[in-house]
Amino acid sequence: MAVPVPYSDRLLLGVDVGSHSVRAGLFAPQGDLLAMGVSEHRVLYPRPGWAEQNPEEVWQALLTA
Repeated sequence: MAVPVPYSDRLLLGVDVGSHSVRAGLFAPQGDLLAMGVSEHRVLYPRPGWAEQNPEEVWQALLTA
């Protein structure tokens, strides 16, 4: 059985997946930034006007961030 965690002990994770990187921020419930991580991923341009990303690379960037 899970033990409830007091609200003051909870943390919030915000994630921003951008076109070239993933940013993750760890916040206290009051909004204070406790930690931040950034990890880049590739963007491929196979033809003029095209842009592609490999979902596995984006996922790995998220895990790293």
